[in-house]
Amino acid sequence: MSVATRSPLMLSLARYFAVSARPDQAARFVTSLFELVVSLALAGGTVRYLRRAVTTAAA
Repeated sequence: MSVATRSPLMLSLARYFAVSARPDQAARFVTSLFELVVSLALAGGTVRYLRRAVTTAAA
């Protein structure tokens, strides 16, 4: 499996199309989508925090 197919975005898309074929998997898809959004928000917040810490330390 290549790196591109293991990315969170590609996995979410794959789950979306799997849910289209199997509606019983909808709860799992919603959970994985929520996890993706939360992880992106945490990553963005961490980057902002680190940038502030670095610029404060440099000043």
